[in-house]
Amino acid sequence: MMAAFVGLLLTAATAACGTRSAPAGSLTPQTGTEPPGVVVTFPGGPSPTATTPKIVHNPRALTVSDRGVVVEVRVGQSFTVSLGSPGDSSWQLPTVTGDAVTRVSTSGGYPAGGPAQATFLATRPGAATLTAGTDIACRHATPPCEVAQQQWQVTVTVI
Repeated sequence: MMAAFVGLLLTAATAACGTRSAPAGSLTPQTGTEPPGVVVTFPGGPSPTATTPKIVHNPRALTVSDRGVVVEVRVGQSFTVSLGSPGDSSWQLPTVTGDAVTRVSTSGGYPAGGPAQATFLATRPGAATLTAGTDIACRHATPPCEVAQQQWQVTVTVI
């Protein structure tokens, strides 16, 4: 009973959006039979809004403008991340998740001040994620201020 209700809701939501999925087992869209403005989609197909991230090969330095890129480096290669201060806020030092990359040096960043800079070394094949966020002293006061934070993330692939 609940599954039928959910199915009915999904059908209604899909119809309201002007998008229709192809019938189960169908391999081709029913072209020529759709009303104007109806888009035929196939379950499990690529999203029309999906974007492929930019790939940067062998960078020497990454900055705030590299947010969201995929970085490809070789074992033994080092690169720096330098995140300048956005207005009154300051970037935290970038951290790494994953064991393909090691952070080998840092300077600046919140709360020390100045650009958050870190040098990373590609130590083994695999993947890692570098992340950082902005911070400001008033967020640590009582009561804390409500300043929007920025986030920065880069995916690193080591080959």
